[in-house]
Amino acid sequence: MEIVKKEKFPRAFVEVEEILNHMSKEDKEQIPEEFRNMMMKNKASNYNFQLDDEKDLEEQGVMRETKIILAYIFTNYWSTERQKELIKQKFLREFFEMDEEKREKYPIEVFKSEKLKENKEDNNDGTQLVKYEEVNLIRKFLHKIKKSLIHFFKD
Repeated sequence: MEIVKKEKFPRAFVEVEEILNHMSKEDKEQIPEEFRNMMMKNKASNYNFQLDDEKDLEEQGVMRETKIILAYIFTNYWSTERQKELIKQKFLREFFEMDEEKREKYPIEVFKSEKLKENKEDNNDGTQLVKYEEVNLIRKFLHKIKKSLIHFFKD
């Protein structure tokens, strides 16, 4: 799976702008002005992208980040409630499939090996694991008062 990189978004905004320029005025007007302004403000000034009307969008070689932005626009501004529900179901299904693949590839037992248990119980280098407990501020304050009172009454 290709990784999404935030550094690529300025170039993706250029591609999205070019694609939107080939759409109807009504479709473009459904996208909030703030979102369009954000894209304009953050787009790369040194990147040029030309859409070829003879090719499908998949054949244009658009970046993955461009597809993500277009999916966001479609889902939030152009889709019907039914389409949104189908997209949500597809996303959840893919998410759970990816999660299941990770579980199969990296079973939890890998992290519970006997060697780790032995090292935890018997460290040969003399170090020990120390349990960290976060001290409540009120308890810390009361502890200081208690120490001062003990010190005060000793003298």
